[in-house]
Amino acid sequence: MGYYLKITKSNLGQSSGRITSAADRGERRAFITPELKEMEGKILGAEERSVKLNTNCSSACMKKVLASTKIQQTASALAQLDVLAFICRDSATP
Repeated sequence: MGYYLKITKSNLGQSSGRITSAADRGERRAFITPELKEMEGKILGAEERSVKLNTNCSSACMKKVLASTKIQQTASALAQLDVLAFICRDSATP
């Protein structure tokens, strides 16, 4: 269940006629309104668009990195330095 309003049974008579019952939750019932349902759709759609945008951005960045020989050479040199630093640190430990 997504976004909803909780209204106790004692306050149910004071609510507007635009709400729709969604589910019972013990002493409280969950309700939705058309506006709340629309906002929920916008929020969930925004999350999906955000994930898609992030994936597209990461993919474009990876393509640029893979196409750059300078970045590849730098990454290789850093990897070698990392290994050498580990070996030096490991050998210096008694």
